[in-house]
Amino acid sequence: MAHGGGGACKVGAGPDGEYVMAKIAGWLAGAVLLGVVAPAWADEESEAGWHGGAWVVSDYVFRGVSQSQRDPAGQGELYYRTESGFYAGVWGSSVDFTADGDDEDGVDFEIDPYIGWEFDLGEHVSADVILVRQVYVDPLPGVDYDYNELEATFYFGEHWFAHTGISNDVFASGENGFYWSGGGEWAVTDNFGIRAEAGWYDLDEEVGDSYGDFQLAATYTFASGVLFRVAYTDTTSYGVENDDYVGARNQAGGRFVATVGIEF
Repeated sequence: MAHGGGGACKVGAGPDGEYVMAKIAGWLAGAVLLGVVAPAWADEESEAGWHGGAWVVSDYVFRGVSQSQRDPAGQGELYYRTESGFYAGVWGSSVDFTADGDDEDGVDFEIDPYIGWEFDLGEHVSADVILVRQVYVDPLPGVDYDYNELEATFYFGEHWFAHTGISNDVFASGENGFYWSGGGEWAVTDNFGIRAEAGWYDLDEEVGDSYGDFQLAATYTFASGVLFRVAYTDTTSYGVENDDYVGARNQAGGRFVATVGIEF
């Protein structure tokens, strides 16, 4: 299990190229260090124990919308899983919700603590239920993005899955948000896999227009745990009504996203 980014869709002045490269160098150094210490933590004989990872992404995209003004972001995760399938951990990412010329919100980081349970429902069906708290660090007075979401993913056989996320206070709006998606994953080789997913974000009118999103991704993982991923993501039916809570339309268009990181 990996939380994999439950960030909210808000709308940060992009850093200049030198600053971005300095941040990426620091994130990559952290990922390498994490890869060195990870084998001492992880239990190779069982899924129980400590797990996690560190990644650098060319754009932090959540449900089709950039959370980093299309700039790179550093991400990390650490969680503990028990033999019975219960787990708890925290996922985090750098974020940027305010474009050049917009009022700053003070938020540069998202930290998502979570608890969950993976369990079998039958011979070929399993489920993963997780409660996530989206926390946005150090907001300016009057800024509030934090909210809870209950998510469930059902796996069918070796390839297919269906996912839903439900919040009664999506984006701290006081309104409801329901996310539905489905797709599949296929291992082409022991190290190379592909994934396809399409979703629909059902939002109350006070929050914005409901819209669809999809992504196609390919991942290559080395024996060391280092991975490279390239994904294409886009949205459909995305309107100007989403500017206030979800994100500006120029943050929701189609783009390729690259990821480099390490997992254990």
